Amino acid sequence: MQVFSTPYVLGTKSKQAGRIFGEQQFDVMNIQLQTGEEIPSHKADEDVLIIVKSGKVAFTVEGQETELTSETLLHMSPSEIHSLRAVEDADVIVVKIKQPM
Repeated sequence: MQVFSTPYVLGTKSKQAGRIFGEQQFDVMNIQLQTGEEIPSHKADEDVLIIVKSGKVAFTVEGQETELTSETLLHMSPSEIHSLRAVEDADVIVVKIKQPM
């Protein structure tokens, strides 16, 4: 068993993004954004799951915008172009699921 900490740091600095843990099959990241902060359009080579721990984020995936909260989960297929903006201060977990080789 391993326990990983994702301390809330938005009180001391703005945008925080970093890898928490990874294995051959997946990577787990934590992103924390203050209201209005954005991550510009990009894509991932893997399937991606977005889990909002707190706050609200607006995700735009292939031109379609949706708001995510702690009551929703977003799945993106590989190569889908996406961006996000914090509607409220947000703490988000990103899980990248790597395709078998």
